[in-house]
Amino acid sequence: MFNRIQETNSKTLAYAKELILNNQVVAFPTETVYGLGANALEDKAVENIFTLKGRPQDNPLIVHLHKEYDIEKLTEPPMPHLRQLIDKLAPGPITFILKSKKIVSNLVTANLDTVAIRIPNHPMAQAFLKEVDLPIAAPSANISTHTSPVTAQHVQDDFGDKLPLILDGGRSFYGLESTVCDITGEKPIILRQGFITADEIASIVGDCLQLSDTNKQEELKRLSPGTRYKHYAPNCKTTLFESNQISDLEKYAHDLQENGISFAILAESSAITGFQNYKVYNLGNTAKEMASNLYMYLREAEKEVENLLVLLPIGQSEILQTVQNRLKKACGKL
Repeated sequence: MFNRIQETNSKTLAYAKELILNNQVVAFPTETVYGLGANALEDKAVENIFTLKGRPQDNPLIVHLHKEYDIEKLTEPPMPHLRQLIDKLAPGPITFILKSKKIVSNLVTANLDTVAIRIPNHPMAQAFLKEVDLPIAAPSANISTHTSPVTAQHVQDDFGDKLPLILDGGRSFYGLESTVCDITGEKPIILRQGFITADEIASIVGDCLQLSDTNKQEELKRLSPGTRYKHYAPNCKTTLFESNQISDLEKYAHDLQENGISFAILAESSAITGFQNYKVYNLGNTAKEMASNLYMYLREAEKEVENLLVLLPIGQSEILQTVQNRLKKACGKL
């Protein structure tokens, strides 16, 4: 297998631009997860993303822009609070759902009247986007349903020689996909939770709803990537245990050990003391630590063990709820 991972510098950025202009796909780093990018204006380029990922075409893509790009080239005049949110939160780990001018490929928007726009806050993502100076459609750079990638090696592991270039930007800082916020109505609505919370958005514009606060959940889910299909699953068996099922987890672990089946336990710091005789992945102590470590450990587990036993962390903060959501999806429970 050829190594497609390259340091991000002036030479590789020029090569990336050449590839993008020829409708090819380039993997690039962002602060959330790595993206699989192609020219959002060209059907053929966007088709290549769906083919590589094995992604359903009714699942829209996020358009990534450099911070100087004029969003209104792609969107209808936005709601007044968009500028406030951009000034406070972008560049950053947030995606805005806006009314589309239908400039980008219909494959990007899944033929919807809206488009998802993000301005990433990663210096190498910004360098790549500025170099190509085009709207770049980019889902996470993984095979569809697999755990999202937070290193260049994760991308290489999924795609091997199928990608011409993977720009290396180190480990993604946040390790969770961006918050997706619909701002086409009177009040912002969080469609996919991430690091930017509803409370943060409400503090800027006065109010922000969760998807569960509406009576149009299925309709709104269509507007956002990452809400309707199985996601985040590692290539090993996963079993989820709630905090009141620790005895069940212990019995399950004992049975696996007796049968010579390799396994590990993924749990937050405060819960791992009872599992010292087993291989353990320490998810972290705070919600942000757990979010940052989540995909790294899911990826690590699939290389090291046959079974991953997941003990769901306890807590009600928005970020922790996001971690819980991703773990449930990884275990096939959502």
